[in-house]
Amino acid sequence: MSVTLENIDTIIGRTGVSYKVAKETLEATNGDVVEAIVRIEQTKNNREEESKATREKAFEEKKNTVMLQLKWLGKQIMKIANKLMVIKVQWKKDDRVYLQLPALVVLLVGLWTLPVSLLVLLAPILFGIKMEVVRQSGKTTDVVDWVKEHAPKSEE
Repeated sequence: MSVTLENIDTIIGRTGVSYKVAKETLEATNGDVVEAIVRIEQTKNNREEESKATREKAFEEKKNTVMLQLKWLGKQIMKIANKLMVIKVQWKKDDRVYLQLPALVVLLVGLWTLPVSLLVLLAPILFGIKMEVVRQSGKTTDVVDWVKEHAPKSEE
């Protein structure tokens, strides 16, 4: 068989390859159109399988990277949570402790109930109740005094 323009057009119409690929494949198959189409499809399938395998490998690598990052993040969160569980926040007046909670609980409740939390933070100040943070070492810090020290000073 010979390589003709009609045969090349037939291969291009069936497979969608370029004229060059169609001509070279047709020459390699000694003008057999059916064999040329089969070879082109096999080549396409092999490339698709290789591409799929490459994508799957890249996905697995990204998945493993994300899992490692999530494990690291989980460990960091647990470290912070453990530190916050040791630190206590207490409300007291005249050396009598009315309420003592871990800082983590205060933080979580504060985030979920923000408007109410603002009232809870203001109420002790209005009624003369001191809010203190008690660290694991036993050192206490008065919240109101700390805020006064660290608040920006107004220029008048």
